[in-house]
Amino acid sequence: MKNKIKRRFILIILMIILIIFIRISLKPQADVPKKEQIDISVMGEEVPVKIITLNNSMTSGENYEIAYLLGDKGNIYVLCHDTEKYYVDLWNPEFWKNIEVVDICAQRRWTYAAALDNEGNVYVWKKEYLSSESGEAETATEKRQNWEIKKLGNIPKVNEIYATYNQFVFVTEEENVCMWSPEDNENPDMSDMEMIETETPILNVAASEEAVFILDENHTLWSMENGAKNFLKDNVKGIVQGYKGLVIQMMDSENEIYIHNIDLLKKRDETVTFADKYEATKIVFEDKISSISVNGYGAVVCTDKQEFYRWGEKENHLNRYWWGSVHVPGILTYAEPLKIDLEDAKYYAVIGYSVVYINGRNEMFVLSNL
Repeated sequence: MKNKIKRRFILIILMIILIIFIRISLKPQADVPKKEQIDISVMGEEVPVKIITLNNSMTSGENYEIAYLLGDKGNIYVLCHDTEKYYVDLWNPEFWKNIEVVDICAQRRWTYAAALDNEGNVYVWKKEYLSSESGEAETATEKRQNWEIKKLGNIPKVNEIYATYNQFVFVTEEENVCMWSPEDNENPDMSDMEMIETETPILNVAASEEAVFILDENHTLWSMENGAKNFLKDNVKGIVQGYKGLVIQMMDSENEIYIHNIDLLKKRDETVTFADKYEATKIVFEDKISSISVNGYGAVVCTDKQEFYRWGEKENHLNRYWWGSVHVPGILTYAEPLKIDLEDAKYYAVIGYSVVYINGRNEMFVLSNL
């Protein structure tokens, strides 16, 4: 009797091993990047000059919008993904008729986007595509019905717009710098906005959940927390907003970047502290860094030799194969930045685990399976 039970147990184990072997054998190769060209013929002679991410993922489904493109003639396009392909479409042309857009930006909290036209007017709309009642993804038709673009009519003309984690920062024609969240007031005037004191023009802003960071024209980095402005660092070349944190690049060490509050990009063995408060981890490259794109999963860095490196979380193909769409973060990460081929990319954006880029011939591609 015992031998019979033992044989059955061994048989079950062998069957499980066989099933695992078959499934792994059939699993798609995860380590080979896949490049697809995206049809942008709808843009005609217009050239894309900026890509902004709507959300953190490249969701498959019914015509999901994943990024906005700004054309050099002032039109806004949307990059979409259905179950078979990526494609580009003109976004809400009825509303934007006779409006020339000069800049667009989007919060990293999946909530709002904003546009600036050539006359200094600001437009804001919700970019999130989840139903607030059910939490389920809306269909393309439902999403379009819920788009409501609002022109901010009670503020002065604006020269520059920036988006952080959950705020917008505007620089007015009078060079006043003000910060505002649509969740607090959807149709504000200047009294509803928090004024930011700065003696010189600003170069960029970013934010974490606890503070807003301002880089001014003197390359000085400041923080704004609870209404107080604090000095952080001199000789800062640039800052880039991540999902809930930011990347900092210094002028005197252009091959180094510092990561604050973006867990998947951290290297635990090298840390620095700004103003004895904001901890950051350091990553060093062989060459100078010319540009960076960051999201909640990873980042891509371009060096001055036009070489591109990605690091952060890997797409977990094995986990998706066994458990459908369940995502287990932090299981697979790159120990070191991985060199990837983006040809001669002029503009690029990290979206989910993929990279969308536009090359010198104004062709658009998506590189996935990273």
